[in-house]
Amino acid sequence: MFITQENLKLCYSYKSSSSSAGRIKRLVLTKKGSTKPNVTPDRELYAYSRFVTHVDSGFITTLTDLYREKLRPGSEVLDIMSSWVSHLPKEIEFKKVVGHGLDSQELAKNPRLDYFFLKDLNQNQEFEMEKCSFDAVLCTVSVHYLQQLKKVFAEIFRVLKPGGLFIVSFSNRLFYEKEIGAWREGSGYCWDNRLLD
Repeated sequence: MFITQENLKLCYSYKSSSSSAGRIKRLVLTKKGSTKPNVTPDRELYAYSRFVTHVDSGFITTLTDLYREKLRPGSEVLDIMSSWVSHLPKEIEFKKVVGHGLDSQELAKNPRLDYFFLKDLNQNQEFEMEKCSFDAVLCTVSVHYLQQLKKVFAEIFRVLKPGGLFIVSFSNRLFYEKEIGAWREGSGYCWDNRLLD
């Protein structure tokens, strides 16, 4: 699935306000839907590096092919909730790939990242980046850990250039204790089909 800025507007209504990200008018998650079985800080999960891959080779091939089709050479890419691999096509050169995550050892091993930063998006959803900084934002098999989904998506909208892409992929292989209730208790049909392209 990939989401363009136009698709993203279907999720939320944005209006100009004092907030740099806009004002969210439609709630996405209930309090119950955004809770996790394990409420300890997410950084504690990465007390040691795991270097796991939650998806199989077929998924990775499909995702890499999607990136190959949708991402232009020379693009500036933000890879949020990244890991030791980004699944980007090896033959495509990007102007810049910025990684974000919670494990510095894993991010340091990712050969596609030009640089990275650490931030717990469940504690602080603001990116210290200028508006319209990226052609694409990627979130690979991690969206189900976000408790403040609407705020993170608003920030993604803010840092995307006009016409930019937000590509989200997800799987049912995950760290269950850190998955939010909406994903644990939801079904495969919970996504609004208007978001699918």
